[in-house]
Amino acid sequence: MLAEALFWISLSLLAIVYAGYPALMSMLARKPPVKDSGAELPSVTVVIAARNEQAVIVPKLRSVIAQAYPADLLDIILVSDGSTDETVARAAEASRTRLQIVELQSSVGKSAAINEAMKLATGSVVVLTDARQPLDRDAVRHLVENFTDPSVGAVSGDLRYDRARESGMQRALHRYWDYEKRIRLGESRIHSVVGVTGALYAMRRELWTTLPAGTLLDDVYTPMSVVLKGHRVVFDPRAWARDEASTGDEHEFRRRVRTLTGNYQLLALIPGLLSPFRNPVWLQFALHKIGRLVSPLLLIGTLVGAGLAAGTGYQAMFYLQLLFWVAIALVSATRTALRFAWPVALPYAFAMTQAAAVMALVHSVRGRWDVWGN
Repeated sequence: MLAEALFWISLSLLAIVYAGYPALMSMLARKPPVKDSGAELPSVTVVIAARNEQAVIVPKLRSVIAQAYPADLLDIILVSDGSTDETVARAAEASRTRLQIVELQSSVGKSAAINEAMKLATGSVVVLTDARQPLDRDAVRHLVENFTDPSVGAVSGDLRYDRARESGMQRALHRYWDYEKRIRLGESRIHSVVGVTGALYAMRRELWTTLPAGTLLDDVYTPMSVVLKGHRVVFDPRAWARDEASTGDEHEFRRRVRTLTGNYQLLALIPGLLSPFRNPVWLQFALHKIGRLVSPLLLIGTLVGAGLAAGTGYQAMFYLQLLFWVAIALVSATRTALRFAWPVALPYAFAMTQAAAVMALVHSVRGRWDVWGN
């Protein structure tokens, strides 16, 4: 009985985390939000933290300068985190007005660089955006429209990818992002998303909380701090930045390890997130974030439970699972191009996420934090 219970409990929790909860959020996401676009526009400061971004900083700044937003209400702060290339020089050439450059002589990490910029921000709304992704011309305006609702404290933008020439792995990553966006839209309708798009998000400057040194995920720490202060954090896909998905699984694996490690770090930085009495989106946080951290344990539970349970059905489930993981291991170990082929890329990407969650747990136990990551 214990083996059967382990199997069904583990399988049920996995189904809730990866299917049930996303399905519920997808249904809620169908109701569009109502926004007042006729309100008076606030002043905006766009903050960009960059380190050795000479290849992308010029198109990024041009996309910010070209925003369909009154020029007298928008200024830009670029913080160079100890860049050793021509990031600062090229940024200065790209914009001689409306741009304030803060040049840090040595690298202090992204979170500390953002803190330096926030000391100088004057806009009542601050837009934080990464150096790599150019913004759509209406991105800032769409973000700002959400603040006509006084309950909204922060707004997440969207990422859009060029899907014309996507590989199998890119297609899997793009489908995962579509899946993630439906969850975020549904969370917005309930109360708040539990993380924003790091490439593009905005917040009321008065709600800013200084990032602790070495914070990995400012795009989760900041919105959850806003939520704990009694405000909502919403997702607006009309505001978007353009990005390209990584073509290599090694880069994607490192990115996922960093993200999942950051979620463990977040629990140490803001333990109140685990309290249903302090966190108004506790259930969403548990299902969206914690569920993915513990999913490797749940997968082990289904494997062990099926292996120990009596009955041909359980034994069949055990061998099917075992076959799946052996096949994934062989595909990964041989580095065959099959791992990028559709539809193999999708289960391979899922398995890669589980491996990243295990590695993240190891890093968090060891207290190993990589400030910028790859």
